[in-house]
Formats: sequence, structure tokens, C-alpha cells
Amino acid sequence: MKKSQMEIMGLVMIVILLSLVILVVLQFIIRQPASTVKEEYYHSQLATNTLNALLRTTSESCKGYDMTGLFKDCVENYDNNNLIICEDGKNSCSYVEGAVKTILEGSLGALNKKHNLTVANSRGAGIVSIGNSACIGRRESSNPQPLSTDKGLMQIVLYICED
Repeated sequence: MKKSQMEIMGLVMIVILLSLVILVVLQFIIRQPASTVKEEYYHSQLATNTLNALLRTTSESCKGYDMTGLFKDCVENYDNNNLIICEDGKNSCSYVEGAVKTILEGSLGALNKKHNLTVANSRGAGIVSIGNSACIGRRESSNPQPLSTDKGLMQIVLYICED
């Protein structure tokens, strides 16, 4: 064979090898699991919307207060047994804990979503923690809802745990 024919054969071999490498790389990229961006967005929006709806929910058996007002009372008066006493004799912290648990189990629990809601005062001390999971590992959270109270900011976060 002539020298020019050998060079062309070498170029053809290089092109074939590069094509095979590209095909192998593309195969690995295509076989990776689909992006979870949509799922993450869904969980984040579910957590945010659920928390927003929860905070605007009013209670019939607790003098018509909404959950935001009851949470605020719980944080502001945590040390002196709360000012708001509901019709069933529970203080605001006890009432909120039971009502929120019922609401979250009825909504997120019905969707088989593990969840955890935490309420912390301005010092970062947890006041209320409600949920059916410790949310170990990966989780999506609502945007923290800071609420102003007489004792500083209170932060409420709802976590939805990934399976």
C-alpha cells in the first residue's frame, strides 16, 4: 500500500474510534434516571402550598382564631401556659399540635407523603414538632414562614421527605 492510503486508513480508524466513544458516552447519558427537577418542584410547591393553607385555616372550636394566631400565642406565651384557652380546655399549643396533626395526616398522609412541621422561636428553640417522620436524608421544604411575635420572629417550616 502506498503511504497516502495508509494515512487515510489511519484517519478512518480514528474516526471510527471517536464515533464509538461518543456512542458509549451518549448511551450512559441516556440511561441515567430522568431528572428529578419536576419531582423536586412538585414536593417544594406541595410543602409551600400546604403550609400556606394550614396557616390560614381557622378553628371553630378555638374562638375562631386562625392557626397563625394560635402559633403566635403558643410562642409568645409558651412559658406561662398560653393565654388562649380553647373550648375543649386545651391551650393554644396543645390545640395546634392536635389540629395540625389531623390536617397533615388528612392531606399529606392521604398522599402517602412523610412529613414534619417544625415551629421554632427566635432563639432557634423548637416549640412544636409535628409529623410522621424524622425526615432523615433528602427532603423538600416549604419556604420558611417567619412570623413576627412579641418575643421576636417565629419560623415555621414544613418538610416533605422523599422516599
